[in-house]
Amino acid sequence: ILNAEIHLVDLTFDVTKIRGAPSDGYAGVSGDFCALDWSLHKSNPSKYPMFRDIENHSPKCSTQRFRFNLSKVVEMMRKHDESN
Repeated sequence: ILNAEIHLVDLTFDVTKIRGAPSDGYAGVSGDFCALDWSLHKSNPSKYPMFRDIENHSPKCSTQRFRFNLSKVVEMMRKHDESN
């Protein structure tokens, strides 16, 4: 994630964890990530015009998806941004 090798492609949430959570947090929210093949769009924008087209035709997105707790991802990204 920090090296932009995988990208956020979907969000899922658990309503039971969101209720009662702080309004400024990401409790109960998970992000699905995969390696998008951006060259598809770069080489043929009219064939792959939308994000979902790139996602659906990126080979690694169909075989290697990763789900992470979004709260932890945001925390990790903030720490990374502070040090860089």
